[in-house]
Amino acid sequence: MLVESLSGVRGIYKQDLTEDVVRRYAYVFAQRILAQKENGIAIGYDTRPSSEILAKWMVEEFLRAGLTDVYDCKVASTAAMHLTPDVFKTGGAVMITASHNGPEWNGLKFMRTDGALLHPEEAEQLMNDSRKVVLGTDLIDVDSVLDVSRRLRQEYVMLLLRTIGDEAKGELTKRQLHIFVDANGGAAIPYLKDFFDHLNIQITFKGAEEGKFWRTIEPKAESLAPIVDMLDIGKEDFAIAFDCDADRMEFVMPKTSAFTERGTPFVSGQYVLGLVVKAVLSTVPQPNKVIVVTNNATSNLVKEVVDSHKAKLEEVDVGEINVVKRMQEVESPVGGEGSSAGGIIPPMAGRDGLMTLAVILRYLAESKKTMDEALLDLPRYTTIAGKVSVDPLKALAVREKLIKAMKKECEHVLVFGDDGGVKCIPGPRQFVTFRMSKTEAGVYRVIADAKEKEEAEELFERGKEMLQKLSA
Repeated sequence: MLVESLSGVRGIYKQDLTEDVVRRYAYVFAQRILAQKENGIAIGYDTRPSSEILAKWMVEEFLRAGLTDVYDCKVASTAAMHLTPDVFKTGGAVMITASHNGPEWNGLKFMRTDGALLHPEEAEQLMNDSRKVVLGTDLIDVDSVLDVSRRLRQEYVMLLLRTIGDEAKGELTKRQLHIFVDANGGAAIPYLKDFFDHLNIQITFKGAEEGKFWRTIEPKAESLAPIVDMLDIGKEDFAIAFDCDADRMEFVMPKTSAFTERGTPFVSGQYVLGLVVKAVLSTVPQPNKVIVVTNNATSNLVKEVVDSHKAKLEEVDVGEINVVKRMQEVESPVGGEGSSAGGIIPPMAGRDGLMTLAVILRYLAESKKTMDEALLDLPRYTTIAGKVSVDPLKALAVREKLIKAMKKECEHVLVFGDDGGVKCIPGPRQFVTFRMSKTEAGVYRVIADAKEKEEAEELFERGKEMLQKLSA
């Protein structure tokens, strides 16, 4: 099944994501750029086997539509592609990736002139236009395309290094850090060696060959379990692992770390975002004037961090573009979605695994803390997520019933839009959220969060039971 959503298009190559689909989207996106009186576009891709042929089809349609300046970034991270409209002065960009899906999948992400993903109404328009367009059949010469891959790598790595700064870089050099780095054959590879060489940080590099995936692409506890055994006790300080387009980055701690002994070696995205927010707010001159933007399913762990700096937290509905759009409106210095293991830190207009790492490394240098100490300093929370299936035809009606039921059960109920999330806050420092999936018909995503594991488990089960009862 072809998945068309506000975050882009994805599907299994040839089966769902066909040449016709790709060419249609490329052509109408080029028309959108031309309508803005722009002539340039950047294109990049991750390391899936189908990425290069998809790029070829798209470039042909860009040129057929009339774009004159096509910048080929070749293998690039999604984060680096967010920079391209500014670096190359284009009217937009396309990233070819299916992010965390398997290698047989691929997809398209469309970026505006400010580097962010298309806004919801723009994405809807692009979907509609792609179904109406009539494509040409004339042969297209692609020799005019400019290879800018080297320049983009340089621009992106230098941005990361400027974020860390010379003083923190010196402290990191003195630390003699040793990090286990797993790129898993993905798009982080072109940047990693240069980045760590400039910092004089020693790395053990796993998955360093583009397109060779030694584990499943999505970096989660099950797929990262072998890394725990690969970490040399007393040698590597911690491990980092990327997905295929490098917008997500997970941390894995050694078996002997105090964080691991407290429960698990796998650092959840909620903790990663909490640490990023703490790192950024610790450098802001007047944090009490700052707004941090997260989605409504982000752990209260992050809220506690924000409150401790006397900053303000603002929640939006789930979706990276919802967070980015609000961050731009309020000029927020940091935000993100707790489930995604990657912060959003301007000037990046989207989630960025390597920028997340850069900000955390800077914080470790400035605070003189180890990664273990920094994680243990964060408030302790448990977040549990799962799915409940209902009749797709009744999904919206179930949501209305859910809102009414929640208002009887909860101290506070937050409703996001006509079909967005519903958040129940039964008491201090706990919540349960319900959200209809935009990509799986009839599926509700349920997330519970609380200080104590038992509380989170109870909330989650109660939420699931209520949803199942209302959908019966």
